Amino acid sequence: MRPKGTHTQYINNNPLPILNIKNHCSKGEYTMFDVLLITGAAGSGKTTTAQSWAASRQQHCAHLSHDAVMMFMKSGLASPAEQSSPEAERQWQLAIKICCSTAQLYAQEGVRCAIDTFLLPQHLVLWEGLAHLDVGLVVLQPPVELALERNFARIQKTGWGVPNRHVYENHAAMQAWNDYSTPLILDTDGLSTEQIVALIDTWEAHSSENNPFFPKLPLDKSKQT
Repeated sequence: MRPKGTHTQYINNNPLPILNIKNHCSKGEYTMFDVLLITGAAGSGKTTTAQSWAASRQQHCAHLSHDAVMMFMKSGLASPAEQSSPEAERQWQLAIKICCSTAQLYAQEGVRCAIDTFLLPQHLVLWEGLAHLDVGLVVLQPPVELALERNFARIQKTGWGVPNRHVYENHAAMQAWNDYSTPLILDTDGLSTEQIVALIDTWEAHSSENNPFFPKLPLDKSKQT
């Protein structure tokens, strides 16, 4: 059994131990990233993690949920969770653009941002609006059984969720990130939200690349010759 409050995650074969979460969090925080993207299958806990990470920052930090931004549409909403159509895809991509634009505005005002979204490697190009910022990516990979339980609980509580087959499909699709060394990939089985946030903090402190996903661009491209 894993000792309570202790977990070791390996990033590029380097162990990152968390031995005392309270002491770790009290020593100050590293601010490598302007934006932290948090992804995972439905029911993986990405929204909870993003909220908790943002709320625990010592400096200004906001939280954006891709799903919540989609729900800004009050008339004519077409959600990919409920239908597969060009309009649902358009609205899904529009919500990404809104998230990127909002993150840019926050960054200009010195506010960091956590964004939770369903993101696969082939979708990275859709997030190029973050290209001028320092971006980190966290992939949450709990056991599929746990994701199913959380998805069911959310449906019971809010009336919103996805069919079980989507959870299985999402979970399988997320395995594509295992071929990449850049993101933080976390098996969250048995971890509290506090422990997950502490692991993200440790990983951020060890990160050497400010934006591994996009070429570094100036904040205001219109000023460039």
